[in-house]
Amino acid sequence: MVQKIAPYLWSHGPISQFEQRHATKMLKVSLWVMMAHLPFLLGVAWLNHTSGFGAFVLWALSITGPLVAPRVLQDVRQASLVHGFAYMCLGGVLVHVGQGPIQIEMHFYFFAMLAILAIFANPAVITVSAATVTVHHIVLWLLLPDSVFFYDAPFGVVLVHAAFVGFASAAAVYFARTYLDNVVALEAIIEERTAALNGRNEDMKLLLNSVDQGFFTLDRAARISIERSQAASSHPTDLPSSV
Repeated sequence: MVQKIAPYLWSHGPISQFEQRHATKMLKVSLWVMMAHLPFLLGVAWLNHTSGFGAFVLWALSITGPLVAPRVLQDVRQASLVHGFAYMCLGGVLVHVGQGPIQIEMHFYFFAMLAILAIFANPAVITVSAATVTVHHIVLWLLLPDSVFFYDAPFGVVLVHAAFVGFASAAAVYFARTYLDNVVALEAIIEERTAALNGRNEDMKLLLNSVDQGFFTLDRAARISIERSQAASSHPTDLPSSV
């Protein structure tokens, strides 16, 4: 069972040019979105009377990975994993600085981001993100419970949150996998079939050039096309441009 599920949760195979372009663009947009988190985090910290400076420091630490990743990692899939992890860290910062009556609403951030991260067309991003938020909730619940829940939440509440994360992640993985298989991988299929067609054309050209007769084709306007056998091209002045 694990051997069947694991490939579905993790991207594999070569990276096509389309995927490279798509992921590169999404990584740039994603970084700008992370930068835009700062004023929002500072505003939440101000409303809830938590540390604005602490929010700034945690935000800076969270985006360090995405800032460094493009310079260290050549693989866009690996770089997108860093972004997924960073978004969950930003969610942790949001919940931490949002301590107060509205803290529970901050948890919707995690579910929203798990869905949005499907834009990377990389199911592994969702897998890493889901694991990150699950570990975050359990560890903070044990060490610093006020940074997760506004009240004295029992472990059952953590399990309920983990169950919702699992459900949202399963849906996001499906969307990312579908986009990867049906859109991103389509370019690889087209390239493979184009290469096969070019190979057949070369074989046909070799066959036509091996005979003494001249072969050529006409379009609807009776113009001679450029596709012709070598014998037909040996005396181009004998061939009219149209008939």
